[in-house]
Amino acid sequence: MKILLDKKPINLSNKMRRIGYHSDRRQKLNSKSFSKRISGADYPKFHVYYHEDATYLTLHIDMKQASYGGVSAHSGEYTEEDNQWLKEESLKIKNELLSKDNA
Repeated sequence: MKILLDKKPINLSNKMRRIGYHSDRRQKLNSKSFSKRISGADYPKFHVYYHEDATYLTLHIDMKQASYGGVSAHSGEYTEEDNQWLKEESLKIKNELLSKDNA
């Protein structure tokens, strides 16, 4: 799902960390990736991408690790119609990024 922002976020990494996300080691050129476990296990987890030339984030839930050799495709949920967790999490992210605290 796409989370629209009014402007590019300030201190994105710090704000994402405050709501439980950590930087994902699989960074792509001109983008940042963050993930947050939903339970104590590695999966399912929220996964967020931010493209530095955009004013939006993309959010989905990784339901399990990729099981295809050499391919990053995996089972996931991408729209709030599919999952109430996505709707609630998108609101948390947007509220944090729109907060006046720039730390």
